[in-house]
Amino acid sequence: MGTPFGTDGPWLAAILDTLGDIADMLDARLPAAASADGGGPGRPVPVSEPAPESRPKREAVPVSEPDPDKPDDEDDDGEPVKVTEPAPSLPPSPPRSGKGSGLDAWQAYANVAGVSYPADASRADIIAACVDAGVIDREE
Repeated sequence: MGTPFGTDGPWLAAILDTLGDIADMLDARLPAAASADGGGPGRPVPVSEPAPESRPKREAVPVSEPDPDKPDDEDDDGEPVKVTEPAPSLPPSPPRSGKGSGLDAWQAYANVAGVSYPADASRADIIAACVDAGVIDREE
């Protein structure tokens, strides 16, 4: 079909034909522009649109904003509201045997879970500390 975006060929002709059709459609459907002297075929065409017979009644709704002197953590009684943070979601624990069950993996998991363990703890000691802390089940 020729080059898609050139100055010659069927693409340009198709675009120009489409633009011409759009211009013809607009001329046929839209009123002509008013002429400068106020007369002639360019006079504005009155447009009537359906309007409601009566306006709907709208009542003002008051907007209340927080009191700037009142702390955000107090309710209307003046007592502090206890804010609880969601429990952090832990990644799945490392396997207890096989690939990925080494000391490094269990140390990293215990650190993320916030479980304390001795510096010279073995993998089994860290697993036991995680069980005692309630982070993992006794046997997974």
